[in-house]
Amino acid sequence: MEIERALQQLESLQKKLYAYHCADSSLYLDAVTTAPSDTSEGRGVAMSILAGESQKLMTSPETKALLDELSARPGATSHPSRRGCGKRSTSTAG
Repeated sequence: MEIERALQQLESLQKKLYAYHCADSSLYLDAVTTAPSDTSEGRGVAMSILAGESQKLMTSPETKALLDELSARPGATSHPSRRGCGKRSTSTAG
């Protein structure tokens, strides 16, 4: 696999995992703040599905092959832009 394609796949994987994490965090925040107490079962189902999907992504043969490919190429992910650093803004300024 060419390195650029592998890096694109890694970026896609990171984005999916980040999206799952954001959704899970939102559900958790909802649970500990404003959600009615009778909605916990639905939230629990949604959170378990998100956790399962994250687990599938992290343990899939495709992910292993991708990480093996990238780890076999020293320096392929050493530059911060290649690791996804700085791509997520935490700024709340609008």
